[in-house]
Amino acid sequence: MSLDESYSVADVADAFGMSEHQIATLIRAGKVGWYRGKRGQKRMLPEHIAELRAAIDMRVPEDPHLADLAAIGATSRSRAHRRTA
Repeated sequence: MSLDESYSVADVADAFGMSEHQIATLIRAGKVGWYRGKRGQKRMLPEHIAELRAAIDMRVPEDPHLADLAAIGATSRSRAHRRTA
């Protein structure tokens, strides 16, 4: 493990198409590791980036009942309720 292979949070955010804030949120939640560089900024090693990739890939299974919003029907506040056929 060489510290020469470290990346700034900004570089990692650009590579993953995320904001620095999103990565900082994962760091605060303890899902992604980091270390403090010489100048005090947060740096990430390849194993931290692997943790980030794993945290991003974790998806909540979709509930099939929530996917079909037509099953809910029109409510008194929806525009569909006001439409005439």
